[in-house]
Amino acid sequence: MRSTPSHWRHSGQNQHQRHRLATTQPPPIVPTQASQITPASTPGSPPSHSQTARQCPDPDLDLAEQIDALARAIAVTAYLAAALLSLLPPLLIYLLSGSSAFARTHAAQAANVAITTALYAICSAIVGGLLAFDSIRLGIATATLGTTLFWLIALGNLIRASAAASHGRMHQIPAAFCARLLGPSQQQPKTPVLRGASGL
Repeated sequence: MRSTPSHWRHSGQNQHQRHRLATTQPPPIVPTQASQITPASTPGSPPSHSQTARQCPDPDLDLAEQIDALARAIAVTAYLAAALLSLLPPLLIYLLSGSSAFARTHAAQAANVAITTALYAICSAIVGGLLAFDSIRLGIATATLGTTLFWLIALGNLIRASAAASHGRMHQIPAAFCARLLGPSQQQPKTPVLRGASGL
């Protein structure tokens, strides 16, 4: 059976309608993940964690900024003097810095480290002297090694403490290397305390 012209006309109209429907359909909707949606802050909603962190400054940083530069310099000098010149300089700073509670407290800790290191050195010398009755070389080596070891530990603790003092903070040296012989100032400085391990 041969197709008539009317049949061709109807077929052309059907193809034209299908093409028009295909071009006029709306694009497909892609679902959005919940993690990509950022809720907008409304006046009545509580602030987020990041906004709270920006609005609340660090109290330790505020306390450290209240320490003046002169008190920090005196505290750093006490630690460096204890590391290089032993007991006398930090003890003098402790006795003469009565007007600054921050400097006096750090000078007391520096003097305590120097005293403790000196006691360890005396103990090493005593042990070395006892060993010298058997072997002089062994006694000298023991005394020298013990003194050097305790001085290096004290040096590491004093460097950490001086770095903290330069930023207006307090590095608490362990009691094994800092005997509490000299007390801090009666007016305790309100500074953040950094508790650390030994210097090595």
